[in-house]
Amino acid sequence: MNIHLINDEKFIDGFINDWEKYHQDNIYVIVSNVNHTNKIKNHKAKLIFLKPNNKSLDEFVGSLNHCDNLFIHCLSGKKLKLFEKIKLKLNPKSYWIFYGAEMYSFLQYKGISEILDYNNFSFKKFVSRFKILIYPIYSLLKLGKIQKFKDVKYYSNLVDVFCFWNDKDYELAKRYLNPKLKFNFFVYLVIDLSNVESYYNSFDNHLKVLVNNSASKYGNHLTILKKLNSVTNKNIEVVLPLSYDDKSHKKNILSKINSYKNLKFDLITSYMDLNSYYKKISACRIAIFGAKRQHAAGNIFFMICIGAKVFLRNENSVKNFLENIGCYVYDYDKISSLSDFYELSEDKKNNNKNKLLAELQSWEQRAYKNFFNT
Repeated sequence: MNIHLINDEKFIDGFINDWEKYHQDNIYVIVSNVNHTNKIKNHKAKLIFLKPNNKSLDEFVGSLNHCDNLFIHCLSGKKLKLFEKIKLKLNPKSYWIFYGAEMYSFLQYKGISEILDYNNFSFKKFVSRFKILIYPIYSLLKLGKIQKFKDVKYYSNLVDVFCFWNDKDYELAKRYLNPKLKFNFFVYLVIDLSNVESYYNSFDNHLKVLVNNSASKYGNHLTILKKLNSVTNKNIEVVLPLSYDDKSHKKNILSKINSYKNLKFDLITSYMDLNSYYKKISACRIAIFGAKRQHAAGNIFFMICIGAKVFLRNENSVKNFLENIGCYVYDYDKISSLSDFYELSEDKKNNNKNKLLAELQSWEQRAYKNFFNT
């Protein structure tokens, strides 16, 4: 039996559909105070909601006689305690489906990796860090013994296999979290590139620049916008998706965009269906992603395949991956003037599309059908 500890997210439904094609006897568990979902449409899948309290979690674990494979999708959140309980009781083979933020937030906090260009004071962040500092005192008062706060490093040592498509992140996880981790190829098939031809070369006649894919603080939006504003005295139109992720960061961005006098903004602040979103961003012949870590791969891949010129930070491991398979991608730090935003030649556009599609076409077989054979 496979137990998947999942988040209630829009792409999980697609994951369940893809996984169930090849693997049976699965239970999908969401640990949440809410006992329903509007995002997971697969009604045949065995989906269980558990309250994030010890009674609910212990009752579920007590009902289990065996578990062959335990998957935790993102090593963070309310499901961590359940992951620990199942692992310690039944000792199944455990798999960490890597997202990114869970490790990079830890590396940032420890001062190992600087992935934010600027830090804004957040009361919520202050409270969370204060809780970590006082946790030993809290545990003494509540549990009668001193315990350290269990961070991602603790939980990573309950993991047997790190699952992702980019081995650069695996190398970081082994180096800083758990040197005994094994590697298995996995990717959420969150982007359907089969219809990419309908968006190929559909750029607007006027210069439009896509900046990032969400309101994540890891996009370093203000750094990107400041540079764009400085390299032009014309009204570049910036398509800026902010419809999900960090609400406080989104608020901070929106409070500052009027200061960029040389930029016009096309803001995406509410949910768009996928086709409408693709149509919107495919008007951009330039795309800039400001993350200094692996981030926004689905959006990056889409823009590469439709012929856009894509700029990435050197610290983003997606850049290294694309260069290794032969794609033309560009260094964000070398943007110095508007002349850098020329359109790619047809040869480079076709090279990028063909090289990336050839790579991606093998991913369903590797990540799903052959998952347990690698």
